[in-house]
Amino acid sequence: MEVEPPPVPSDPDGSRNTFRQAASSRKRHVKSDEPATESGKKSGLNPPQASVQTMCTHPSFAEGPKGYSRDDKGRSRTHLQASIRALKFGLFLHQNKFTHIVKDGVKSVGRNRVSVEFSNAQAANDFLSNQILTLTKYKAAIPIFNITRMGLVRGVPIDWSVEDFVESLELPIGCGEVLKARRLNRKNIIKGITEWVPTQSTIIRSPRLRTPLAKGYNKQAHDAIINLPPSSLPNGCALGNSQPDFL
Repeated sequence: MEVEPPPVPSDPDGSRNTFRQAASSRKRHVKSDEPATESGKKSGLNPPQASVQTMCTHPSFAEGPKGYSRDDKGRSRTHLQASIRALKFGLFLHQNKFTHIVKDGVKSVGRNRVSVEFSNAQAANDFLSNQILTLTKYKAAIPIFNITRMGLVRGVPIDWSVEDFVESLELPIGCGEVLKARRLNRKNIIKGITEWVPTQSTIIRSPRLRTPLAKGYNKQAHDAIINLPPSSLPNGCALGNSQPDFL
């Protein structure tokens, strides 16, 4: 046997409508994305327009460095691309009387790739230009991350172009020059639309002659300091990562 639902009580005084109006008045109003007019709040100052240029490369670094500099100090490494084991290639170096190779300097660093470490930069450059490698069809090269060093600079205004930033740097004597600079971008998603927003962080690449120390002066920002190896610095930081995929 089906039971009929009770009848809905009547609302003669209209109290139910009054409750609905009070509840709707307590709802938070969402602000529109339209700019404020004269009757609304005062709009802030226009933000600086971001520079279109995000990368600057020195002409000498366009083709990539071919070898170490004469002023480079410390051990120098070269990578050889060949389908040969490190032990057998070490025997090849001994038979052809290659010198200035450090102890345990011949290592396998990947598939069909051997690393040879020399005691100085000149010996590494001579190894690259040796005709024996051409006759044996071995391909030798120096990785870019062994020739250069990188640093991260914070506080670079977004309205500055990368070229203006590089020209404003003051480098001490013996530190070389900035070979490449690239501004970092931040991924921003608004209403399902992805856009890349430039940040105030810039990565620079310089020769590995010395620890680079640079100062950039700007009226809108503090001094930007670059210092390697990694250390905590005011309004700046150092980046000790030497991976080649940063630039």
